[in-house]
Amino acid sequence: MTHSTTGSIRNEKDICVQSSATGDQVIEDMQIKINAAFPNFKELSEAFECFTEEGSNLETALHNALPGGTYDQLLRAMLLRKASQFVVPFGVGN
Repeated sequence: MTHSTTGSIRNEKDICVQSSATGDQVIEDMQIKINAAFPNFKELSEAFECFTEEGSNLETALHNALPGGTYDQLLRAMLLRKASQFVVPFGVGN
């Protein structure tokens, strides 16, 4: 079940995770906070490095915490949102 609490400043969403672990795996509570202003980078390479690290950390946290079906549907939703960027025009360069 997902529910949201909306206030003037915060928007919180609770997402269910696996109810049981397999083997010795322990599923711990996880909280993701998105609350800081993005820094102004002097170099494009600094921004790229930050985006890469934050994206990788977020993906790892979600992969480790979400049930497989939720993770798969998240990937589906993200790809659908960006689908137009994957369109290859026909006849270019011919």
